Amino acid sequence: MRRFIMMVLLLPGCVQDLTLGRSGLRPLDESSPVAASALLPASPPSRILTLAGLPEVHTGIVVIPADVVHVARAGQTDQSLSAPTVSTETSKTVTLQFDSNQTQPRRESLLILTRVIEQVGAEKIGQVVVAGHADSSGNKEKNFQLSLQRAEAVAVRIAELGVPRQKILVHGYGEMSPAANNASGQGRAVNRRVQVTMTIHGGNQ
Repeated sequence: MRRFIMMVLLLPGCVQDLTLGRSGLRPLDESSPVAASALLPASPPSRILTLAGLPEVHTGIVVIPADVVHVARAGQTDQSLSAPTVSTETSKTVTLQFDSNQTQPRRESLLILTRVIEQVGAEKIGQVVVAGHADSSGNKEKNFQLSLQRAEAVAVRIAELGVPRQKILVHGYGEMSPAANNASGQGRAVNRRVQVTMTIHGGNQ
């Protein structure tokens, strides 16, 4: 037994009655445009209930088979109904800290990065940007090389955790982008860092 759906149509235009026959729905007045159609396996023509009295609105109740997936709308071509696509891409940033003149991150920072990647799942991680930084101690060239070495060391660890190396971009900024004032020891400690920004597919954070 075929299942049927009852639909109420509100379409611009004049009020018109519809009839149901072997060839489907059609207006009683053949000169009027067909606002909706759905072929039905019906016997002799029968009257579909219409509500008159609204001068600029066509109101009607139409019964169509439940397996019909296309709807013809006035002024449009027949098209499939589909749900909108919703993007679930997110990002997460992890900051790792370093001791002075060291290229390997502090153990506690490395543990945080490891835990985040394991929780997210390496297979859900897209592009990864690894940005290395240094404080202002020493000369600028040395600080640039130090920041790049720090970023490379972190990139190696990320790859070991299952993220393909080709997804990982490495940058060194030396002392050019401080996060704190280099005038104090505390500020310099903050600036000795690597920031890891991961694009995550699937919204799992």
